Order: sequence, then structure tokens, then C-alpha cells
Amino acid sequence: MNKRIGLLVGLTLSMSVVLAQNKPKPEDVQTFMLKNGMKFMVLEDHSIPNATRLIY
Repeated sequence: MNKRIGLLVGLTLSMSVVLAQNKPKPEDVQTFMLKNGMKFMVLEDHSIPNATRLIY
């Protein structure tokens, strides 16, 4: 029983370290503006094939 709890705690701690390392930094965000005034903010992440579009 104690070995299972130790293993669970160890896995949880190791996953939190891995996830904390992948946090994007503000300087990684690229911004640019088109001639018509539309502003783009781009954060490249090549870990999975994904694209997101948000319009406000």
C-alpha cells in the first residue's frame, strides 16, 4: 500500500515538473499588425497539429 502511494506521489511530482517547463514565456509571443489595423498575436507550439482563432 505504501509503495503505491509513494509511486503515485512520485508520478504526480514528476508530471508537475514536466508541465511547468512547457509554460510559454511572454517574449515567445509574436505580434504584428496588417495595413487595415487587424492585430495578430502568434505563439508557435509544434507539439501537436492545432490552430486556434479567437475573434473579439
